[in-house]
Amino acid sequence: MDNISAESLTHAIKDTLVRMNVSLSQCRGQCYDGASNMSGSRNGVAAKLALEEKCALYTHCYGHALNLAVSTTMKKSKVCCDAMEVALEITKLVKFSPKRNVMFDKIKARLNSEGDSISAVGIRSFCPTRWTVKGASIGSILENYSVLKLLWEESLEGSLLADIKGRIIGMKVQMSEFHLLFGLHLCERILKITDNLSVSLQAESMSAADGQAIAEKTIQTLKDMRSDSMFELFWKYVECMQKRTDTNEPLLPRKRKAPKRLEIGDGECYFSATVEDHYRQIYFEALDLAVTSIQDRFDQPGYVMYKNLEQLFVKAANKCDYSVEFQEVITMDTENRIEL
Repeated sequence: MDNISAESLTHAIKDTLVRMNVSLSQCRGQCYDGASNMSGSRNGVAAKLALEEKCALYTHCYGHALNLAVSTTMKKSKVCCDAMEVALEITKLVKFSPKRNVMFDKIKARLNSEGDSISAVGIRSFCPTRWTVKGASIGSILENYSVLKLLWEESLEGSLLADIKGRIIGMKVQMSEFHLLFGLHLCERILKITDNLSVSLQAESMSAADGQAIAEKTIQTLKDMRSDSMFELFWKYVECMQKRTDTNEPLLPRKRKAPKRLEIGDGECYFSATVEDHYRQIYFEALDLAVTSIQDRFDQPGYVMYKNLEQLFVKAANKCDYSVEFQEVITMDTENRIEL
């Protein structure tokens, strides 16, 4: 396409349907990746085609919807955002340098020969576009945390360009902080759950109802993690890993008052009493963002309509009572009546 405006894309789709002798009046669904020119509520391709055929319901692709939900979570949670940026820099310093890549393998081999139990997993590169495959990359960094710290020390002993040396020193300092270790483990916990959801949604036999059910189970799993008891387990695990990786002790951030122009009322600013309380707040915030983001992306009228239609047809085929589903379908939107 020379022009990717909504109008040009709409004409191209209609032209293709005409060439294939397929009538737009038979269209009952539209699914796109969520780009504004495709899914815009007023001037997008979906809206333009819906003006000509009311029954062409639009839905946001399951995979793209989940990818955007995970992206939003990781970017809005500061601890997760910082951890992801550092993790990306680590993979670049290791994977994009044959010299450091070989040095990394030699350190692992040496530690194994000395009797240390070192994971066989190497550093995995990050996918530049898909967020629902990054859990394994974060996990590979955590499994090789001690090896990476040794790699930075040995790398600094050789001659390096000034910019590369500065980046390695930065990674060495960052990986000695508890804040990064906590963020990486939190990212891994959330991403592993969303990665499993992504794999499940890509099944060939996946239906609208099954996709909604799996998404709801994932949301419930994240909600179950949001409890004091689950945080206590997570906190103890991270503390254990902090001692094993010889990372600095966690510290409370410096107390900073908001600028007066941003203050509302005369109440005192809230500061966490303990380090554990501070990280509990961060933990809960990240989970809340994940739950809200997935709910927002999967709560779409098109999904609900397809789910009701699917249940209606299944119950009718099995000679079960489908009156509830039938009523929901015909009353959901009087302008978008489905021809049954």
